[in-house]
Amino acid sequence: MLGSGGSDDLARWIKKRVHNTEKCFAFFESELGGYLRNQGRTREKNLKISGVLKNISDLETPNLNAALENVALAFDAVEQHRKIMIDRMDVRAKQNLHLYKIILAHKIIILKDELKLRENAVTKETKKQQALEKATIKSGIDKTKIVQSQLELAGANQEVVHSNLALTEHVERFETQKMLDIKSILEEILYSEMVFHAKSLELYSEAKNILQAANIEEDIEYMNERLKFTHEEDLIKKQ
Repeated sequence: MLGSGGSDDLARWIKKRVHNTEKCFAFFESELGGYLRNQGRTREKNLKISGVLKNISDLETPNLNAALENVALAFDAVEQHRKIMIDRMDVRAKQNLHLYKIILAHKIIILKDELKLRENAVTKETKKQQALEKATIKSGIDKTKIVQSQLELAGANQEVVHSNLALTEHVERFETQKMLDIKSILEEILYSEMVFHAKSLELYSEAKNILQAANIEEDIEYMNERLKFTHEEDLIKKQ
């Protein structure tokens, strides 16, 4: 059985554990929300870049025009997948994290109640121990009072044992559920990120290959032909 020092240490450890869990999960939810908002802003910026590329492509030669349009389409497609990632993480990670916070708050109330019961049991045990010591000193040969004090102390000891067991079970359930939930939430975040980046890599790689394959020499020839044609038209007009 734990002495008063060990009892205090355990209570402090549990309280600190509970406090840190509350604090960390609240911070996690807040930061995840900020991350998703930043992803949304990135999506908006990239869609604007796509629009700019489409405008530029309209002014360019045929091969570069097609390549730029393809890059713009790649940006659009990537941002569609980013939207899917944002929505999925919001529902399956952020909202689950918020729900877990509500469940966590309920479990913390139960844990605090169990801690209070345990503290009361330990306090009662200490008082019964002190009462037995006084009875032993004062009563002398009055065995009846000593036996009564011993029985009361034994009962108090049992209350501490039972409260320890109940508290241990609640802490174990609390920690187990916390570990399972954080594991599930992080797995969802990682999966969503992996799918998004895999799709992005595929789309960007294809766009890069098309851009690299764009026949610039052919476009230069096309441009020279246009310049030559324009020059000839000017000469005709001057005649």
